[in-house]
Amino acid sequence: MALWLNRSDSEQPNTDKGRNTSARPDTATPRHMLGRTEFIRTMEVFGGLSMGARHLVVLLLDINRFEWVNDAFGLATGDKVLETIGYATRRAAGPGAAVGRLGGDRFGILVFVHSEAEAMGLAREILGLVSSPMVIGSHGVHVTGRIGISPFVDGPDAANTTMRYAHAALSDAKRCTMEDAIVCAPRRWEEVDHKARIRRELASAFDTRQLRLAYQSVVEVRTSRVVGYEALLRWRTPEGVDLSPELFVPVAEELGLIQKIGRWVLDEALYLASSIRTFAPPAVTMAVNLSPRQFGDPHLIDQVRTTLDAHHLPASQLAVEITESLAVEDRRAPHTIQALRELGCHVGLDDFGMGQSCLSYLRLLPVDFIKIDRSFVAEMTTDPRVMRLVHTIVSMARDLGLTTVAEGVETEDQVLAVREVGCTHAQGFLYGRPSFHPDLGGTR
Repeated sequence: MALWLNRSDSEQPNTDKGRNTSARPDTATPRHMLGRTEFIRTMEVFGGLSMGARHLVVLLLDINRFEWVNDAFGLATGDKVLETIGYATRRAAGPGAAVGRLGGDRFGILVFVHSEAEAMGLAREILGLVSSPMVIGSHGVHVTGRIGISPFVDGPDAANTTMRYAHAALSDAKRCTMEDAIVCAPRRWEEVDHKARIRRELASAFDTRQLRLAYQSVVEVRTSRVVGYEALLRWRTPEGVDLSPELFVPVAEELGLIQKIGRWVLDEALYLASSIRTFAPPAVTMAVNLSPRQFGDPHLIDQVRTTLDAHHLPASQLAVEITESLAVEDRRAPHTIQALRELGCHVGLDDFGMGQSCLSYLRLLPVDFIKIDRSFVAEMTTDPRVMRLVHTIVSMARDLGLTTVAEGVETEDQVLAVREVGCTHAQGFLYGRPSFHPDLGGTR
């Protein structure tokens, strides 16, 4: 275990004394770098110590796209780069810190600081050293990094909890375009803990049938006639808490559960669609949403075909929805969409207007309908600019032969607005909230 050498109150991590500004090793012998287990153990020992006005913080450093270094220069050079970064990090952190190699291209730093500003100053110094040009053998190498920071958190399983918050901050930092550090502030702790619980419990929630489908009607604007339903995934915990799919679907993607859940959603939705054919309005469709990993599954078309056959349902009664951003980012999207349409299914873009595509991209995608995001619908009656924007979207969609669905319609004024711009269909609380037992009445 590393021995901590306490820094005097006047010593600051940003001092130039002993700094390795080139991030290149000199003749000094580097102090021992901890492994992951030693790093956690050191945190457990020193986390409860009082250091006066100073507090223990954890910095997690991750090197951006380090695999590119290995690909370009080879593994031996990559190892030297990581060794150089580790040395520079130790020098910047000072003799009162402990530094660990946590695996791959990730490092951890434990250090006592007076304030968040001091921790940020150290993090920015380390990032500056990491991004300094390095010469390894005959190669000039340049990398960048991101850092997540968390104060040490007292309580049960304190070290692992602190690491979880630091990882959350690092994830936030990696999503930023700026090369900077991010602190996981106390206001985010509950959210991070909640996501950790989802990771722990999602698999068993699926196995114990805590996941259910609710159904919301889609109506024709002109007549208010129900023309379809959308199957919406829901999770009610044993405590009676309803979790939004926006919270747990990304976790299902991370854990590799989304294919299993997706197959169940498709089967369950088409089972209901087949069961209500006798009672539902003619040609009513059932819409299901596909996540990015589901959409990219090479077996998707076979799964859809097999499930339709199992429930003796024509493909024309299935509508598949994908997000606009997925359609733009996945280069295979036009091919997959076309394959679904050739099967006989309807395909549409969900949350249209919230992605990064331009309207002209619509002509490249063989979709049948677009769903205008609820945020636009909410502002149509109060902002003339939004009204004109939606009118433009609807007009272009009509010229391309697409139908349009206005999402989140909740008031009669919004109905009048979407009708005025020419939307053909609508969905929202005004027409019916999601229900585990869809209303088959046929009209609002």
